[in-house]
Amino acid sequence: MLVFDEFIDELSNVLLNEYLDDGYSIYKRDVVKNNQTGYKALQIVKDGDNISPSIYMEAFYDMYVDGKDIKEIAVDVLDYYNEHADGLSVDVDELSDYEKMSQKVIIRLINYEKNKDILEDCPHVMWNDLAISFRWIADYHSAGIATALVTNREFKSWNISLEELYYQAIENMQELFPMCIDNMEELYLQSIENELIREKVRRELQGANGPGFPMLVLSNNQKINGATSVLYPSCLKNLAEQYDGGFYILPSSVHELILIPNSVDIPTDELKDMVRHANLTAVRDEELLSYNVYSYDAGLDEVSVI
Repeated sequence: MLVFDEFIDELSNVLLNEYLDDGYSIYKRDVVKNNQTGYKALQIVKDGDNISPSIYMEAFYDMYVDGKDIKEIAVDVLDYYNEHADGLSVDVDELSDYEKMSQKVIIRLINYEKNKDILEDCPHVMWNDLAISFRWIADYHSAGIATALVTNREFKSWNISLEELYYQAIENMQELFPMCIDNMEELYLQSIENELIREKVRRELQGANGPGFPMLVLSNNQKINGATSVLYPSCLKNLAEQYDGGFYILPSSVHELILIPNSVDIPTDELKDMVRHANLTAVRDEELLSYNVYSYDAGLDEVSVI
């Protein structure tokens, strides 16, 4: 059995020697993603292309460990490449032209402490103990979205203020990734595919002694990096009007936040324990947002760390 690095080398050789034409090259990359989470990736680059999707190897190595033939895995890798590389290209000259890039900038809400080394080279805005980073969209289609961090180099070339960048990115986010609010109980029921089982669970939940208060899930319509939705103008203010008050905000992950009306009589230590337990047992390192709990004051229209 090949160890991980040996597997990547062998897979690269199989791809180059048996599946790709002479006009292709393969590069191995160590990729650092959110929260300094490291991954190993391959990039298949066609001559003349200046951008190519990173194909992360961890899942493919798991297939190999489970007994899948490496040539079959090579076909899977090619399928992934063809799906995600189609139409993916970047005009390098556009990167310094803010007029062309302005509609492509978006934001992400991330953990500051776990990303502060990367953020030193990137424009960002603090939001309590978290950071708002900026990214630009390289491609956006049915297979997913490809983005890259906005670095200080691009930001300086655009000759705009950080405030202008922020508000443009927020505007783009609201258009591309509209806010979505779900009831947690309904969200759980929707995840049950079998209709008979779903209705059985619904009846059981209705007959059980639940928490006795609504638990809302705040995300976006893509359910990807949806915690950023909390930054949308009037998001929490409108919800507070609907539910007659402010909220405790529990960071489930970078993808979603859980909102609980702060009129609920629940010790903050219990809320913090909920977040800590979720982070330790159910949240991938790359998707962790925070161990803190936040409170939205409807009167002040402000969010603070509890």
